[in-house]
Amino acid sequence: MEGKSQKRITRGALITVPNKVALSSSRDPNLRVRQFLNELAQALPRTVKINRGRMSLDQLVVKAMEHDARYIMYITIRRGNPVAIRFIELDKEKAEYRWLPYLIKLIGVKLIVDMPVRRAVKSKARTAVIVAFDYHEVVDIFSQIFNIPAIFTRNLDELQGQYDTIIVIRPVYNRPDFTCEIQMLDGEDFGPRGPIIRIAKVYYVTGKELVLSPDIAELLGE
Repeated sequence: MEGKSQKRITRGALITVPNKVALSSSRDPNLRVRQFLNELAQALPRTVKINRGRMSLDQLVVKAMEHDARYIMYITIRRGNPVAIRFIELDKEKAEYRWLPYLIKLIGVKLIVDMPVRRAVKSKARTAVIVAFDYHEVVDIFSQIFNIPAIFTRNLDELQGQYDTIIVIRPVYNRPDFTCEIQMLDGEDFGPRGPIIRIAKVYYVTGKELVLSPDIAELLGE
C-alpha cells in the first residue's frame, strides 16, 4: 500500500527522468513570488519554471514530468511572501511522486530587483558550484537536489570564471531569527546572479498528515 506522503499519477508512455528540477509554488503566486522563481530559474542550471496558476498538485506534477523533471522545488506562500521550500521527488517510469522530508523555513528573500545595482540581463546559467564557508545541512540538500558540487572554501577568487553561478552558503551564528544565508553570485564578477535567501531552520518531516506541530503545519499547505 502506498504511504500517505506518496501519490500516484495516471499517465501513459513514461520514460526515464533526467536530473532536472521544476520550480513552482503554492497556487496563484503574486508578482513578487513569480519574480523570485524567475530569478531562481536564471541562476540555477537544469531548472524550468512552471506557472502554477490554479493547477492542482497532481496537475503540477504531471506538468513537471512532461518537462522531464526529477524534482520539484516547491515554494510555499503566506500573505504574498515565500515562507518555506519543500521538494517533491518524481518517478516518471512508475508515475509516482513523494514529498522529500526536508522543510526549509525561510525568514525572507531579497530579489535582484530589490538590490541597489543595475546589471545586464544574463543568459540562463549552465553551470554552478556551491561554496560553503562552514557546514550547514542546506549544503547537502541543495547539492543532492540540483546535482551541484559543493566546495568548502572562503576563497572565491580561485573559482572566478569557472562557473556561471556561485552559490555561497553562509551559516549564521549570531542571529536568533535565522541560521543560514544563501547568495547566488555571478561567476565572472561576483555580482548578484540570483536572489538572497535567508533560512530560519530546516525541519525534517514525513508527508503532510504526520506533522502535528502548528508552526510547521502552517508551512505545508497548498
